[in-house]
Amino acid sequence: MVSELTGICSSVSSDIPVVLYLLDNNSFKCADSEGELSAIKKHEDGKHHIPGSLVVAPEVSMEAVVNNLIKLIQCCGTRKVFVLSPLSRYINGPCCSDTEHCLHLADPDAAIRICCNLHRLFIYIRSQLRELPNCVLVNTGDVLAGKANAIPSEILAATATWGPVHGPQAAYLKMASELLSLFSTHIRSKRTREESIPAAGGSTQRSRALSFSDGVSSLSRTGLGSSERFRTTPISYPIPGRYMGQSQGNNTIP
Repeated sequence: MVSELTGICSSVSSDIPVVLYLLDNNSFKCADSEGELSAIKKHEDGKHHIPGSLVVAPEVSMEAVVNNLIKLIQCCGTRKVFVLSPLSRYINGPCCSDTEHCLHLADPDAAIRICCNLHRLFIYIRSQLRELPNCVLVNTGDVLAGKANAIPSEILAATATWGPVHGPQAAYLKMASELLSLFSTHIRSKRTREESIPAAGGSTQRSRALSFSDGVSSLSRTGLGSSERFRTTPISYPIPGRYMGQSQGNNTIP
């Protein structure tokens, strides 16, 4: 993939950004009744199955994945790279009819817990990408929820119409629309920086250092471009008693 992406980048303008949406499959594991983790594998029917329960992969198991991601980003040169963070899966339905699969669905708080653990994983991935000034890690859950720092119940509401893994076409169109907004913001800011270089003098190095935008997308049309910096520590969320079809306070999941 590195050689393929390198070839593509060498054949197009450096102003054209790259979007990487490839972390989801590696961000989850199967957990058996003893807590042993295993990779999610494709079975003979050509589909991926979850024997036991679905859990978010621990950071230690993501090190090699993130290192490979960094290699992909580096082969893009100086062009802007947008990495979409993983979304939850197998919370709106099981992988199949096998009663020994997707056992986590029996736990009413499983979806909330998966969302919280994905936020933890987001923080880890962002910390590993922070030294890459041309990269922005986009919080995909925030994009779908339409706000910055969306809480799990808001993300679950935004993905309530999804199947076990994939969402409807409208969801992907919304993601594409927000990315186009990001591209436009990037192009405008790049032109501004280039025009200010003669006057900036020695401050250009600092401007480049801050171009990572703290690793968070700045989606101005949905309010994700607020001045509030993204949390750098895991958020402690109140755990509701149910996550589908029931309410907790003012948050109701459809």
